[in-house]
Amino acid sequence: MDSMNCSPVHHAARNGHNETVEWLMKNGASLVELNLFGQKPADLALANNFPDLADVIRREAKKQLKELESKPLHPSDSIELL
Repeated sequence: MDSMNCSPVHHAARNGHNETVEWLMKNGASLVELNLFGQKPADLALANNFPDLADVIRREAKKQLKELESKPLHPSDSIELL
């Protein structure tokens, strides 16, 4: 993260670096993290005229959110009671 709370995927999205964004997504980059201005990587891609990249990021971000929602908040939440 930089001083504006932008991650590498924020920078890659802002600059339209499709291959870099794809690599970062495959390697676990968060696509839902906000920078200090409240922007997600997809927002930056769209603001800089990369709508196709923004769509790809949004689709993958939805998958990430579903995965996060299905995980327990605490390890003890996943323990079955006997």
